Amino acid sequence: YYPGPPVKETTSLPNKTLTLIGNGIWLSYFQPLTSIAPDDCQHLPLLSLKERSTYPGFHTCSPSSVRPWQVRGLPLALRAKSGRLQQWFAPMRQRGAQMVSKYFQLLPWLEERVQQANPASSNEEEDDHTKKYYKCLSMHIRLTDKADGRNKPPLSLFQSYAEAYAGSVQSSAHTIFIATDDGTILSRIQREWNVSSLKLSTQPNVIRSSGNSSIFDTFQNQTHRTNAEGLVDIYALSRCDFFIHGYSAMAEAAIYLHPALHNQSVNVDYPQDKRIPVTTFQQMVTEFYTTTNE
Repeated sequence: YYPGPPVKETTSLPNKTLTLIGNGIWLSYFQPLTSIAPDDCQHLPLLSLKERSTYPGFHTCSPSSVRPWQVRGLPLALRAKSGRLQQWFAPMRQRGAQMVSKYFQLLPWLEERVQQANPASSNEEEDDHTKKYYKCLSMHIRLTDKADGRNKPPLSLFQSYAEAYAGSVQSSAHTIFIATDDGTILSRIQREWNVSSLKLSTQPNVIRSSGNSSIFDTFQNQTHRTNAEGLVDIYALSRCDFFIHGYSAMAEAAIYLHPALHNQSVNVDYPQDKRIPVTTFQQMVTEFYTTTNE
C-alpha cells in the first residue's frame, strides 16, 4: 500500500483555480518554511496520493514512517525484534529529530507560552562539556482515552519515578513539569506525591477531560485552542533532562525536539522486564547531575 518513488506524469495536466481562506494551519503556529510565493507553485512538481496510500500506507505499511508505538496491523517485518523496543524507536526518533529541527520553529507567542508553562525552559545551561541541561523532569500523563490496544498505567507508577527524581536532586532549583489530559490528576499529585522539595509546574488554564473522552473529540469546536495547548505541552515537555511517559504521539514529538531524551526517558507502557527500574533511574539522575556539576 505505501507509495514508492514519484513517477513523472506524461499527460498534460489541466489548470484549476483554488480559493484558500485564511493563512493555513501551519502559519497559525510555526514560522514559514520557505520564501516561495504562492505564484511560484506553478513551477513545482505536483504529487497526488490515493487515500489508501496515506492509510494504511504511510501509517501502517511504510518502512520509512515514524510511529509512536507498534500500531495495529503493523507488518511483522516492521515490528520490534525480540521485544527490543528502545532499539526499535531509535532510528525513527533520529529521522523525526532531523525533520523537526529543520522545519519546525514556533511563532513567538507560542514560545512565550512554553516558557510560562515550564519555567525550566529558561534554565538551559551548558557545563564544561557543552552538555545542555534544564534541572527539570517532565512527565506526560495520559489517562483518559488510550486507543489502539494501549494500556493505562496507574498514577502510582509515575509517582515512583517522580519521588526517585526528587530524592536524587533534593533541590528547590529543580522542576517537575506535568502535562496531562486528565482534569483530576493535578489535585491528586498535590495530595499524594512526596515531591514538595521541588517546584511543580503545568500549563495553566487549559482544557482537560474526564472519563474516557479525548480532548480532540470532546472539544471539536475549539480546535485552535486545543492545537495551541497541545503544542505548548509538547515543547514544554521537551525542555527537560529526564522524561517519564507512555505510548503517545505527543511524547514522541517531545523526544524529536530533544533527541538526548531517547536515553534519558522511561516509557511506563513498556513491559516491566523492558522498563528502566526506579532504582536504576535514580542512579541515572544522580550521575547526570554529578557530571554537570549541578
